[in-house]
Amino acid sequence: MPGRKKHQIAGTVTGAARVAYQSWGTPDCLMETIGGGCGGYLSSMLPDFLEPAISSWHRGTCHSVSAGGVVLGIDKVLAQWADYCRQQANKYRAIQTVQDPVTGAMKPVVPLTLLQQLAQLFWSFLAGLLNGLVPGYISHLALDAGTPRGIPFFGAA
Repeated sequence: MPGRKKHQIAGTVTGAARVAYQSWGTPDCLMETIGGGCGGYLSSMLPDFLEPAISSWHRGTCHSVSAGGVVLGIDKVLAQWADYCRQQANKYRAIQTVQDPVTGAMKPVVPLTLLQQLAQLFWSFLAGLLNGLVPGYISHLALDAGTPRGIPFFGAA
């Protein structure tokens, strides 16, 4: 049976990998990827938080295939929230920029204040965290499904 450490590693890696893939080439890729790893880490422990692993028979509704389906269904809503977070990060990035008439590139007029930079990083991190939640939870179910007892379809029998 996979232990807490394996669930945490799998959740962190799957959350970060998904977000890195989604945000590749964007200015906030690194911060979103860090957020995705944190989101995956947190949600990878959620099934055992909701149904503590006091025995190998602890797998009920939160460790089921149907719970995985619900989590996958929530993914679209989380993605919309993450898009909102990205828009907020972009607002803070664009606050102090102006388009160069010669090159057409956006250039900073005045350096962003520390508070503006922190706000931009916060919103980028939060966008990644939201997109990392689902892979973390699903990685927990996948690891548990690979054990001899597997996971139930709906819940405990």
